[in-house]
Amino acid sequence: MPPVSSPASRRGLPFSLCRDCRRLPRSWQRAVAVVDYEQPWMYWIQGLKMQLRWQWAKPMGQLLGQAWNKLEAPRPVGPTLWVPIPASSDALQARGFNQACELARFAVPEVKQARLVHALRWQKAAPEAQQAQKWRTRRQRRYDRQRAFLASTRVRGAQVVLVDDVMTTGFTLQAAAQACSQAGAHSVWVAVFARVPHN
Repeated sequence: MPPVSSPASRRGLPFSLCRDCRRLPRSWQRAVAVVDYEQPWMYWIQGLKMQLRWQWAKPMGQLLGQAWNKLEAPRPVGPTLWVPIPASSDALQARGFNQACELARFAVPEVKQARLVHALRWQKAAPEAQQAQKWRTRRQRRYDRQRAFLASTRVRGAQVVLVDDVMTTGFTLQAAAQACSQAGAHSVWVAVFARVPHN
């Protein structure tokens, strides 16, 4: 199981994957999170996404970049491509922006040799997978995220850092990591603002 590093985990809070998640193979090397998904941080994320306070993305993205810089070895050496998880068409239309993209946009300047690249897209065959995660069961999330993404050839040979706002089950990031690996990425890593802790 690839470790998840965060300030929260260093405080000794519960940060392990649940039993179902531990059974799944992971296509990324390591993941870093800034905080646990709990008060007051959950209100930051909800404010960004639901109340359209897009200006909050700047401090959140900067914190994400700084957390990445504190990630201990093993970690990528040299240039990295920061690839945001694409928003669903419905969410993008409702909000007018992709929160993962905004976080990545402000995280990248904090990280040496990092570059923001839009290299993922939803497959047309997986429209159901774009439905909001919060409305779906764990089994539905796992099924819906299988083969959900296509990655462009821009990730070939690159060290890819997938960016999202929250890691809940990890199914979305797993599907994105698989797509990048299939497109020839050298390695795949994960950076999220918050991680839902599991007992």
